[in-house]
Amino acid sequence: MDLTAFPGRNGTGHSEVPYSAFADPCVNHTVLDQAWRSIDCGLLECLIGLICDESLQQGWYRFNSFGGWKIPEIVIPLTNCSSWSTGWLNGRHPTVMKGEVTRTVCFNWFANSCYRKREIQIKNCSSFFVYELKPAPFCPAACCTDIQYQWVNVLLTLEMEIKIEEAKKIALQRLQKMVNKRAGRELELALEEGYCLAMDLLESEGS
Repeated sequence: MDLTAFPGRNGTGHSEVPYSAFADPCVNHTVLDQAWRSIDCGLLECLIGLICDESLQQGWYRFNSFGGWKIPEIVIPLTNCSSWSTGWLNGRHPTVMKGEVTRTVCFNWFANSCYRKREIQIKNCSSFFVYELKPAPFCPAACCTDIQYQWVNVLLTLEMEIKIEEAKKIALQRLQKMVNKRAGRELELALEEGYCLAMDLLESEGS
């Protein structure tokens, strides 16, 4: 990687370093592999006590654990995610083309699903998201994570006559292998009803 310095424009002779991949949060971030953040971790399920993100330092983070790798876009009930107040994303995650966007993380508290909130930055890195997180506004409160689900469009082309149900089965098997390889673990896919045209799988962007 070229990090060669060049003379400053102001003529002072000070060196400036050009933009590099190290400035990209998709490259430069901290990985949080904390499975206790899962929406399935109640106060009894994970048995680690109440957790709080109050001491979390502001910075870019990537969630990556079997407890999930994406902040959920729905309100999460109290006492999940190994905390009392649950942090959820009030908005949609961006596409790759959107770049860095500003979104709101809300912290649920009894009758108020957005009792406290934090404005954060999010970037879609194609196969994962990174978040510029901030300390929780009070305790006990923590950001939740969930497994990332998304729609995948599959185009199949026929070179021979085949039954539609058999074509769907073949497509699901091939897609399952692709997703497991990308995730690095076994995930269960579900086939939703739709039109199946049959055989050659084309991977969609971001799938």
